[in-house]
Amino acid sequence: MKNEEYKKLSISEFTKAAGRYESNHAGIYEMCKKDYPDILAELEKEPFKNLLDAGCGPAPMISLLSEKYPDRHYTGLDLTPAMIEQAKKKDIPNATFVVGDCENVLVIIEGLTMYLCEKDIRKMFFIIEKSFQEVTVMVETMSPFVVNHVKEKSIEGSNAKFTWGVKNGTELQRIVPGFSVQQEVSLVEGMKKLMPIYRVIGKIQIVRNISNKIIVLEKRGRY
Repeated sequence: MKNEEYKKLSISEFTKAAGRYESNHAGIYEMCKKDYPDILAELEKEPFKNLLDAGCGPAPMISLLSEKYPDRHYTGLDLTPAMIEQAKKKDIPNATFVVGDCENVLVIIEGLTMYLCEKDIRKMFFIIEKSFQEVTVMVETMSPFVVNHVKEKSIEGSNAKFTWGVKNGTELQRIVPGFSVQQEVSLVEGMKKLMPIYRVIGKIQIVRNISNKIIVLEKRGRY
């Protein structure tokens, strides 16, 4: 049976189950409820602000989490439209529900890595690698020179500071060997469209070297 056929079969089965999934007559799906306390206990060990529930069904876990952590944001993803319809009926204010699957996922990491450490970067990519069969990551990175010698005015009023940088995609791939670099673009290219002066200074190699970059990586072994 091909992948698309499995999907159609799954949608057919869970469409039938959507209306009774959380009832007292859910049949085999009753077993899922036994996992809820364990999942909640594990999440207490991991601080988070945003959570993605892949295969969320009618959102029983997001309902529980939203009550316990009302200041967080949740995204529910499910292949079956009927499940997402049931989830949306709950009107959870801090949740978004989307019909889709976890294949060919694009993860965008913007304005974050420069405030982390190498251990955090490794852990983040490890989680992404283990969570998705096929995934592309677009990540913004900062030059180590900027991290060590430049102070950003926009964060002066907070306790935030730059803590991590990477020279280029080759160096990043060394840190996250489960991924291979597909493309690397200096943000100077984008700035050329906003500020014409960058058409001139963007030609200077040192400027290109120290500017933030967008590095595109794909999980190895996806084909």
